Amino acid sequence: FITIIRDNHSDFPLFYSLLEDEIALTKEDSCLKSAKLFSEGFSLEEIAQMRHLKVSTVTDHLIEDYIINPSESKLQTYSEEKEQALALFYQEQPNFYRWVFKEALSYAPSLTFYEFKFYQFRLVEEGKSHV
Repeated sequence: FITIIRDNHSDFPLFYSLLEDEIALTKEDSCLKSAKLFSEGFSLEEIAQMRHLKVSTVTDHLIEDYIINPSESKLQTYSEEKEQALALFYQEQPNFYRWVFKEALSYAPSLTFYEFKFYQFRLVEEGKSHV
């Protein structure tokens, strides 16, 4: 039934709007749960294990939380050394949308996937503010 509604949303506008609202709420709720656990001191790996998610999904949740509530976000910052290494990576490979985590590790070997994704996110946000 859900597939039929999604595939034929113009035929079922009321059901489609209810379905989309429910999906949005579920995603937001999941994001908030991850952010709450992170603020309580759990690591990305612990949250992923507890919630049966991938670490990359938890990372996305934390970035989403930062977008929604930047002043309340508990996003970690990274060291000046990692900042400089990523800046060099960016200088040499400016198309950060195509970056591969493994390649970034050659610039900053102790970089976590979370730090990598957050740096990319920051570059996106900086680009938006310059437009």
